[in-house]
Amino acid sequence: MNPATLPMAEIGEPANVFTDALIHHIAETQDASGGWSEQVSRPPLQESDIMFAIMALKTYGWPARRAEFDERIARARGWLLTAQTWTTVDEADRLMGLWLAGANQTDLRKSGRNLLRQQRADGGWAQTRYPDADAFGTAAVPYSLRQAGLLDVSDAAYRRGARFLLDRQFPDGSWYVRSRAVKLQPYFQSGFPFDHDQWISKRGNRVRGDRARSGGGQGVAGYRAIDAPFGCHR
Repeated sequence: MNPATLPMAEIGEPANVFTDALIHHIAETQDASGGWSEQVSRPPLQESDIMFAIMALKTYGWPARRAEFDERIARARGWLLTAQTWTTVDEADRLMGLWLAGANQTDLRKSGRNLLRQQRADGGWAQTRYPDADAFGTAAVPYSLRQAGLLDVSDAAYRRGARFLLDRQFPDGSWYVRSRAVKLQPYFQSGFPFDHDQWISKRGNRVRGDRARSGGGQGVAGYRAIDAPFGCHR
């Protein structure tokens, strides 16, 4: 699924040829389980793809097929309710997908409590239980918690996360994210900072930026800055 649907939907981008093609693809490729597993080449990211699919169906699904799309969203919700997540970002996107799909408060709070327990002493969130907290994990979690109504910008956990990001932003505006991947591909310089860690750093900066742009429009929306830190879709 295309992550561009997240900022597009949140800023009110109208439907177009691209979104029509995307909706057709989503509807044609959902499997019987409610997920889109055959489209995922990196399974730990499936929760993210399903969240993007739900958002696309809710925002850009055609009115004439609304009943069908609602049924597809309900099946996706069922998939997410039983999904086992492997990373913090997966769990954050599972929560976001459940919220978008209309899950009940009990299920949302259960996921939210799990995410809040993972906040580190420095205020950030790590991508998994092993490495240090970084901008990737810390951009994803408070955003999802706030969208689901489980965290407010005035809450201590939110403010600590915002401070974590602000304290680690480089003068050029970027954030460093350390790669966890085995180095199999030949290295080349793309122009983004951080050399051998530039791809994941760029991805982490994009996650933070997308969720900031989609932020709540107040304060550090989505950790946009600290008079508007994170959280939030616009």
